[in-house]
Amino acid sequence: SSQRKTAAVPGANAGEAGRDATKDKKTPRGGAIFVSEGEANYLFRQAIAGMEYLHNNSVAHRDMKLDNVLLDDSIPPVLKISDFGFSKGDADVNTFTTIGTPCYMAPEVTSARGAAGYLPKAADVWSCGVLLFATLFGKFPFDSASSEAQQPNTVEVMNDIKAQQKALLARGEDAATGHFLGVDMSGLSPECRGMLKGIFELNPRKRLTIRQIKAHPWLQVPLSPAFTHALEDLHARQKAANKRSKEFFNRDAELRRIKELNVWPLENVLADKYSFPQEEAAAFAAFLAPMLHPVPDKRIEAAEALEHPWIDAVLHS
Repeated sequence: SSQRKTAAVPGANAGEAGRDATKDKKTPRGGAIFVSEGEANYLFRQAIAGMEYLHNNSVAHRDMKLDNVLLDDSIPPVLKISDFGFSKGDADVNTFTTIGTPCYMAPEVTSARGAAGYLPKAADVWSCGVLLFATLFGKFPFDSASSEAQQPNTVEVMNDIKAQQKALLARGEDAATGHFLGVDMSGLSPECRGMLKGIFELNPRKRLTIRQIKAHPWLQVPLSPAFTHALEDLHARQKAANKRSKEFFNRDAELRRIKELNVWPLENVLADKYSFPQEEAAAFAAFLAPMLHPVPDKRIEAAEALEHPWIDAVLHS
């Protein structure tokens, strides 16, 4: 359908797809699947892998949403997480800032100003669940009519969404009809429904963690060969990139890399680029080099720099 084409335009900002997917609220969807479960599974695995990488490096994104998810022009597309303006380090420490986009916010985020605060990693998991729900059904599980306004991040909107979260989750799943969170989920596999129920847990300490999500039966379901091969290739490339990153940021490896580059000596830079006389260039380079040492612990202190012979020579010249 035209809607499905809009949802995965290669190279486009998936946020545009998200707005197209949810803008027509007059169209009843019932529980119709917006993107196939296999496609949603493929994209969700990538989102969770990206979130795992952030969390393993003690970073919480805090604004995971369709607007911040990009798809490249590969077939099938590779998902990329963007916009780290709200991200936070020390992701294992409670935070007290109400931040993000209301329809993606976990319940505890809207109450963050209390004494307890919230765990940003668990809040990221909730946001990933909203992303998965929107991918599957083309609408948000919790939304507010007021969010269509110019300023959607109001207290009124957040209170409305929080009330919906509590009411819909308290209602639970209707075993007879398969309805959960206001939609008919009978078209989804039991594993997928279980994933959504495990993520949309009001108590963040009972919510699925990234590790539990990765081990969940739904993410063990075999995908089509195209998706499987794409994920294998992506994992291989990511593994190689991680190795390069570790080597680059390892201090010893970085120093070896600097030596391998055969960097132009500072003395020559001063003489050839800045026209210092050769003798002056050598003296000034000898003064600068200890302050520019790549290892912080080996850089000289200001007091040591002031005692350098070059300073005395300049003062008495």
